[in-house]
Amino acid sequence: SIRVIVAKDGTVVAATADEPGPSRYFARLSTDAAKQWTFAPSDTDDRRVKLIRFYFKRSGVTARLAD
Repeated sequence: SIRVIVAKDGTVVAATADEPGPSRYFARLSTDAAKQWTFAPSDTDDRRVKLIRFYFKRSGVTARLAD
C-alpha cells in the first residue's frame, strides 16, 4: 500500500510506502508508479491523502484506491 498526497491540481506531490511488504524492490516499484497517478482537481487548497493498493501476481500488476 502506498499513501499519496494529492495537490489541488490533481497531481501527486508525495508518495510513501504505508505497508511496504516483504520486498523493497516491489515497494519501490509501487511508489514510483503511484507518483505518476493523477486525480480530479479539487476546489479547495487542502491537500488530499489517498491510499493506493498494488497487487502483484504472475499474471500482472493491478492497483486500486483503498476504500
